Amino acid sequence: MLEALPIVCPLQATTGLDCPLCGATRATAALLRGDVVAALDHNALYVAALPVVGVLVLLWLVRRRLPDWARSGVATWSVIVVAAVFTVARNIPIEALAVLGSTSGGQ
Repeated sequence: MLEALPIVCPLQATTGLDCPLCGATRATAALLRGDVVAALDHNALYVAALPVVGVLVLLWLVRRRLPDWARSGVATWSVIVVAAVFTVARNIPIEALAVLGSTSGGQ
Protein backbone atom coordinates (compact mmCIF):
# COMPACT_ATOMS: atom_id res chain seq x y z
CA MET A 1 0.00 0.00 0.00
CA LEU A 2 2.72 2.52 0.97
CA GLU A 3 4.66 1.79 -2.22
CA ALA A 4 1.68 3.01 -4.27
CA LEU A 5 1.80 6.49 -2.75
CA PRO A 6 3.57 9.01 -5.02
CA ILE A 7 5.60 10.70 -2.27
CA VAL A 8 8.34 12.89 -3.67
CA CYS A 9 11.02 14.57 -1.60
CA PRO A 10 11.12 18.28 -2.50
CA LEU A 11 14.91 18.47 -2.00
CA GLN A 12 15.51 15.41 -4.17
CA ALA A 13 13.07 16.62 -6.84
CA THR A 14 14.69 20.05 -7.12
CA THR A 15 18.38 19.29 -6.56
CA GLY A 16 18.78 15.56 -7.14
CA LEU A 17 20.24 15.22 -3.62
CA ASP A 18 18.97 12.84 -0.95
CA CYS A 19 17.88 14.46 2.33
CA PRO A 20 18.28 12.59 5.65
CA LEU A 21 14.77 11.14 5.32
CA CYS A 22 14.77 10.26 1.61
CA GLY A 23 13.67 6.65 1.42
CA ALA A 24 12.00 6.61 4.85
CA THR A 25 8.54 5.85 3.44
CA ARG A 26 9.90 2.95 1.39
CA ALA A 27 11.94 1.80 4.40
CA THR A 28 8.78 1.80 6.53
CA ALA A 29 6.93 -0.21 3.90
CA ALA A 30 9.82 -2.70 3.74
CA LEU A 31 9.85 -3.04 7.54
CA LEU A 32 6.10 -3.66 7.56
CA ARG A 33 6.73 -6.50 5.08
CA GLY A 34 9.52 -7.79 7.33
CA ASP A 35 12.25 -6.97 4.80
CA VAL A 36 14.94 -5.39 6.98
CA VAL A 37 17.62 -5.57 4.27
CA ALA A 38 15.48 -3.57 1.83
CA ALA A 39 14.62 -1.08 4.58
CA LEU A 40 18.32 -0.55 5.32
CA ASP A 41 18.93 -0.10 1.60
CA HIS A 42 16.33 2.68 1.43
CA ASN A 43 17.51 4.60 4.53
CA ALA A 44 19.93 3.04 7.01
CA LEU A 45 19.93 5.96 9.45
CA TYR A 46 16.14 5.96 9.69
CA VAL A 47 16.05 2.20 10.34
CA ALA A 48 18.83 2.46 12.94
CA ALA A 49 17.07 5.35 14.71
CA LEU A 50 13.66 3.66 14.95
CA PRO A 51 14.48 1.49 18.00
CA VAL A 52 15.90 4.50 19.87
CA VAL A 53 12.84 6.59 19.05
CA GLY A 54 10.60 3.67 20.05
CA VAL A 55 12.26 3.35 23.45
CA LEU A 56 12.03 7.11 24.02
CA VAL A 57 8.33 7.10 23.13
CA LEU A 58 7.71 4.21 25.53
CA LEU A 59 9.62 5.98 28.30
CA TRP A 60 7.60 9.12 27.73
CA LEU A 61 4.32 7.19 27.75
CA VAL A 62 5.19 5.33 30.96
CA ARG A 63 6.98 8.07 32.89
CA ARG A 64 5.46 11.12 31.18
CA ARG A 65 9.02 12.40 30.93
CA LEU A 66 12.02 11.76 28.74
CA PRO A 67 15.36 10.83 30.33
CA ASP A 68 17.63 13.77 31.12
CA TRP A 69 20.15 12.74 28.47
CA ALA A 70 17.45 12.81 25.76
CA ARG A 71 16.48 16.37 26.68
CA SER A 72 20.02 17.71 26.75
CA GLY A 73 21.61 20.06 24.27
CA VAL A 74 24.27 17.43 23.63
CA ALA A 75 21.62 14.97 22.43
CA THR A 76 20.03 17.60 20.19
CA TRP A 77 23.32 18.62 18.63
CA SER A 78 24.37 14.98 18.27
CA VAL A 79 21.23 14.24 16.25
CA ILE A 80 21.81 17.32 14.08
CA VAL A 81 25.48 16.43 13.44
CA VAL A 82 24.74 12.76 12.67
CA ALA A 83 21.94 13.75 10.27
CA ALA A 84 24.19 16.31 8.56
CA VAL A 85 27.10 13.88 8.18
CA PHE A 86 24.73 11.17 6.89
CA THR A 87 23.23 13.61 4.38
CA VAL A 88 26.63 14.68 3.07
CA ALA A 89 27.96 11.10 2.96
CA ARG A 90 24.95 9.72 1.09
CA ASN A 91 25.34 12.40 -1.59
CA ILE A 92 29.08 12.02 -2.24
CA PRO A 93 29.49 10.25 -5.59
CA ILE A 94 31.91 7.60 -4.32
CA GLU A 95 31.11 3.94 -4.90
CA ALA A 96 31.91 3.00 -1.28
CA LEU A 97 29.26 5.46 -0.04
CA ALA A 98 26.63 4.58 -2.66
CA VAL A 99 25.03 2.15 -0.22
CA LEU A 100 23.90 5.13 1.90
CA GLY A 101 21.86 6.69 -0.92
CA SER A 102 18.15 6.25 -1.38
CA THR A 103 17.55 3.54 -3.97
CA SER A 104 14.59 4.96 -5.87
CA GLY A 105 15.34 8.57 -6.70
CA GLY A 106 12.91 11.00 -5.17
CA GLN A 107 10.18 8.68 -4.00
